[in-house]
Amino acid sequence: MKEIITGHGESDANIRIAGFIAQRCGTPNARWIDYTTIGLVDGGELVAGCLYSDFTGRNILTYFAGAPGRKWLNRDLLWYGFYYPFVGLGCDRVTGLVRSDNLESLRMVWHMGYRLEAVLRGTYGRGIDTLVMVMWKPECKWLKIMPDSMRKNHGREITFASAAA
Repeated sequence: MKEIITGHGESDANIRIAGFIAQRCGTPNARWIDYTTIGLVDGGELVAGCLYSDFTGRNILTYFAGAPGRKWLNRDLLWYGFYYPFVGLGCDRVTGLVRSDNLESLRMVWHMGYRLEAVLRGTYGRGIDTLVMVMWKPECKWLKIMPDSMRKNHGREITFASAAA
């Protein structure tokens, strides 16, 4: 059974999901400060997650990652993944940073609806850039889809901890 979990502050879930995302994004030494996470657990195993950091009031950085070979990019995770910043925090936009040599991640964020906003040249070495991807709230198709878990929850309101918690 698939289940959405959340983490914030120094909770075990937050630290576990952040470590998972850092490994999958190729940044095992990442040290995010003041971050919140959402994870997807399947059969007791963490198979995907989303991390939020650097909340400014109108924008937040997002990092999505999943286990290779697993079907984790589902409607529930996408809805929760965008509901939190756009509705829970009231952001106008979310920003994703993608290595230019990570074609799988680039294809994934493009499919999600992110669009290229800027290129930070040479940030990972010669010829490897950081692509700054953005999604604006009015363009987020995932907010319009009620996830399966919400239908099972009879549409009850979802609450999240603040990114500053």
